[in-house]
Amino acid sequence: MGRDSELLRLEQYIEQLLHRFSVLQAEKKRLESDLQKAKDDNHQLRQQLDALHGERGDIRTRVTSLIERIERWEADSEVPPAIADADSQALAPEQETVQDNDPGEEESEQETTAVRKAERDGSVQGSLFSR
Repeated sequence: MGRDSELLRLEQYIEQLLHRFSVLQAEKKRLESDLQKAKDDNHQLRQQLDALHGERGDIRTRVTSLIERIERWEADSEVPPAIADADSQALAPEQETVQDNDPGEEESEQETTAVRKAERDGSVQGSLFSR
């Protein structure tokens, strides 16, 4: 009987080992499946990231181009200092003449001069980047 009990214990021990082995195999399959899903997700996210980096580069290029166009437009539309001085000297005699004629015209001419000066000083880039 002693041998039967030992054989019975051995059988139970082997049954437990086989059961644990089956559980571990199932867990291994589940982990491998999870790993494959994570790899697939990682690959998909890398593709999205690459696409976003490409879009970011395109946007950066377009914004830089727009800023350069604005700067060129400002440079082309600005009145050079020599011309601005000549305009102010040319306006000074007109203002004196206007003062001799009609006070209403003087106010209108001063407003026009102020508007021109504001347009010249208030460039697009100055208003965009002065904050």
